[in-house]
Amino acid sequence: MSGNSGTIELGLDAPQYLFSTPAGHRLARSILRPQLPYDPHDAQLEGICKAVDRTDIMVLTPTGSGKTGYLTMYMLLMISLAANPELVAPSTKKVRQNPVMVMVFPTNGVEEEMELKFKSHGLKALAINANTVSTVRRRPLGDSTSLLEYKPFWNRFCALTVDEIHLLYSWGLSFRFVFQQIKFVHSQCPPWIVCMALSATVTKGRVMDHICKFLGYKPGKFHIICRSNTQYNVQLIIREFQNGLGGWKFPQLNWVFNEPQKTIIFCPTITLEFHMTIYLWHGAVDRHTLDLMHNDPNLKVLISTDCLCVGFNCKHIRNTVLMGQEKDVNGYVQKVGRPGCDPAVMKDPRGIMYVTKNVASVSKEVIEGTEPKQKTGGNKKGVKMDITMARLVLSDRLPGHIDFEYDNPPEDDPCYCDGCLLKPPSHRPNPCNCSKCCPELVIVQPPRHKSKAVVPMAEQLTEEMRTLGMTRLVSFHDQLWHDADEGKFYLVPPVAFLPGVIIKQILDCYPILHSATDLDMIIGNKTYLAPHHDALWKLINTFEADFIPLWEKAELEKDAVKKVKELVSKRGPGQSVFDSIPPPNTTFQRSKTFASGQTTIVTSKFYSAATHQEPTMESSTIITLSPSRTWYGT
Repeated sequence: MSGNSGTIELGLDAPQYLFSTPAGHRLARSILRPQLPYDPHDAQLEGICKAVDRTDIMVLTPTGSGKTGYLTMYMLLMISLAANPELVAPSTKKVRQNPVMVMVFPTNGVEEEMELKFKSHGLKALAINANTVSTVRRRPLGDSTSLLEYKPFWNRFCALTVDEIHLLYSWGLSFRFVFQQIKFVHSQCPPWIVCMALSATVTKGRVMDHICKFLGYKPGKFHIICRSNTQYNVQLIIREFQNGLGGWKFPQLNWVFNEPQKTIIFCPTITLEFHMTIYLWHGAVDRHTLDLMHNDPNLKVLISTDCLCVGFNCKHIRNTVLMGQEKDVNGYVQKVGRPGCDPAVMKDPRGIMYVTKNVASVSKEVIEGTEPKQKTGGNKKGVKMDITMARLVLSDRLPGHIDFEYDNPPEDDPCYCDGCLLKPPSHRPNPCNCSKCCPELVIVQPPRHKSKAVVPMAEQLTEEMRTLGMTRLVSFHDQLWHDADEGKFYLVPPVAFLPGVIIKQILDCYPILHSATDLDMIIGNKTYLAPHHDALWKLINTFEADFIPLWEKAELEKDAVKKVKELVSKRGPGQSVFDSIPPPNTTFQRSKTFASGQTTIVTSKFYSAATHQEPTMESSTIITLSPSRTWYGT
């Protein structure tokens, strides 16, 4: 980001002007106020004045409280000083000619949104990411291979900024290792540059130490601005899931349908995000989602992964919903800080986190240092809970515990800018309205009565048949996805065309599916499946030819097992129970002619262990004869 060109003559004998004084703050405000649509906060002036005096700063302030303002106002002030050196006369101020600043953002979306914000302040800005880097590289750099080797850029370079620095710890140690190179880049920059680091969530202790290490910050060598990051106007609520996250139905979110204000739902995985979208489906997907969330009154629900947990501030959001407990308290505070950015626009905002029923026991294990029990099935990876999140779950008061984790000041210093005098910041509610202090009224759900199976047990598909049917149906939805219009369905996964829950219902009800109308009762009006109703019914009709031999095999195997049990039960007086058991490796051969006209022979081999345990079937073979052949049994 850069400003208009300007020069400043430096008087060697003139003293350097310091902005980090009450007089300096007043001068900075007088320079900036005509260029801004708002009056700068006192804390913002404190930070940018330190930066102009070439002191590295770290800004820890709540979400939506104006972190971007530190960057825009710093550049506006530097450009003004470069263009008008007489502003600090008779003193001088060393500033770069045509100053430029490099900013590091965690995601492309945040980067591109910030580009628009900087341009709205009259600043030249360029987002460089995977989408734009090819265009940027076409620009000539002379004989230099990088910006830092390009002399014109080197002379203009005045500041390096890193936004959302809490991600240096959570992402930098897990998958985005390039964050660990920021310290190296900082060391290669000109000696006069200043570094500015910003976030809403940096916990004390280990996280703070790692972030300072990544940035190259040393104790006593940088200025920190720390304001309470607890959003006291947001009611914090923790609710327990009534069902798991692996399905397609989420009745605990039915209240969203009747919510008149906007709601953003954060999902830990793309799969869950898709399941949630299907459950809450109400209209077509639009590429301009963020613009709709800001400006369209009809858009009520936005479902997202972590990509919107930073840098997204919409003043019309009332509810933030977290599907599952967060890994750490940083992610929790970032997400519950999305609603109620403007208290004048949105009243009574809420941050709601749904947790599993065993969250308390898992939290205790994390705090005690014992490893949580590993699941025996399903997703064994899960989300490992950090001790900060475990302490929050078990705390007696949610806002108070957030203050503890971040070492928030008991009271922020008052701000005397025009905005805060007109609309004072929110204060701690008294009494606290979090769900720990004011438990919600829980509506007890009536007990579920297990309904009798629609299909009698004897007619249900065997495991072998279900496996065969599952394979055919999965191939069917894969083919539908492959043949679909890529322009319309490029974001839709194959499972959307025939979800697993529909496949299960088809296999469960197969014996009573007699017509296409019966199939309608199962698939209903599924958005992606409805156009392929006839093709699906045609596929289901082909199952019978493959299932008949498997049905016959299953019946004959049951007859063979029944015969063995009869032999065991028929023992004379004085006979031991083992006298009737067939000798080891006894073979039974059974045959049966079915309605199809086919005759099936099943040979079953049984063995009895030396301990005379009940005989069990070891193996079976099946031979099917056509109706035209005659078979003579022995």
